[in-house]
Amino acid sequence: MKPLSGTPSPSSVRVRAIRYRERRANRALYIGAMILMGLPWIWELITTALSPWNSYTVMYLKDIILMFTGRQPNPLYYDMIVAGLLGIGLVWNDRGRGFLDHVLEGPVTRRQIFLTKVLFGICTIVAAFLGILIAMGIALISIHKLGLIDAVLERSILATAAGVLVFMVVMSLTSAIGSVVFTAIAAGLVSMVPQLTAALYVLAVGGWIHPITSSQDNIYALIQQFSPLPPNYPLGPSQLIFTAIFAVLSLLLGSLGLRWWSRVAQERFHEPFLFPWLWNLFYAALAIVSGVIFDGVANASLRYSQVSVWIFPAVWAGLAFILWFVWRRIVLWVGKTALRWGPGAEF
Repeated sequence: MKPLSGTPSPSSVRVRAIRYRERRANRALYIGAMILMGLPWIWELITTALSPWNSYTVMYLKDIILMFTGRQPNPLYYDMIVAGLLGIGLVWNDRGRGFLDHVLEGPVTRRQIFLTKVLFGICTIVAAFLGILIAMGIALISIHKLGLIDAVLERSILATAAGVLVFMVVMSLTSAIGSVVFTAIAAGLVSMVPQLTAALYVLAVGGWIHPITSSQDNIYALIQQFSPLPPNYPLGPSQLIFTAIFAVLSLLLGSLGLRWWSRVAQERFHEPFLFPWLWNLFYAALAIVSGVIFDGVANASLRYSQVSVWIFPAVWAGLAFILWFVWRRIVLWVGKTALRWGPGAEF
């Protein structure tokens, strides 16, 4: 039976209900994240502008803007971390305090729950950087430096896309990982993938033994910039290219996270990993880290990396392969003891 004209459909009522619930349950997190991301920049601009106006005031305001638009990533790292912590906070608040179980038992679909969190998170990040952009635009007008508005706009767009990417990494991982701690660790590892890829590239061209050329160094730096937390952010119009790349990655992560969120069995929502195959990735992560440690100790004592550039990664790969089985056996054993942590069964 179709609803009467002017009567909201049941689906729209459910959407409004879940959005109302999300605002009520997590509004402190959304508002807090928006303030934490935007306030440091805006506060510094305001306090500088309210000081006695002279040539130094103009210089300080310009320095703040150049710090925002420059290559040095340290100030923007803070905003990216807050964007990630927003996703972690949503996971903790819903899972840790039992809100998730209550919501999943209601009439709304999982898809609506996930998309509502994503929508509110993206709006929070966009609002924070929009506030920064407006504050810096006013500062540029006051010091008569409108020539820098293009740089501020490009960096604001790039920072927004990078912040959304960090948030979407957390939201997609939380669709497959039930542990808040493991979600945070995995999000950090995923954000470091471009840096690890760049390190492998340097290894492939022999840069750890012989100096790399300028063109190889440019490729190395370019690969690192695919991360939302790079050693150096791109400059100029190339930022718009990375903005588009980050937007596509966020969309792919969102679709992947939504698929995981819809498929996971409800009784597994409180387990460390919601899918059994993730335990294999967990063993691999432990094997990679422990393999690097053992290989580094051996290299320090035997100095075999001075003989051939490939000895270090070859030994590390062999150790990691063996340690994967070792860690799997350890976790399975722990799962069968009184601790009962782990998959606890062969699969």
